[in-house]
Amino acid sequence: MPDLATGGGVVHVSLPRGGRLLTVDLDSGKVVRRLDLGGTPTRIIRLSTTP
Repeated sequence: MPDLATGGGVVHVSLPRGGRLLTVDLDSGKVVRRLDLGGTPTRIIRLSTTP
């Protein structure tokens, strides 16, 4: 099952079947990053350095 994490004006979407992670800009709705991770990414944890 895909997972979503939002923050900083983007949403990160895991694509388990493709072994990828996409980052989508919420304002434009466009994919701004594609990461080929391999495996089956099913969970996303977004860490922030700001309180």
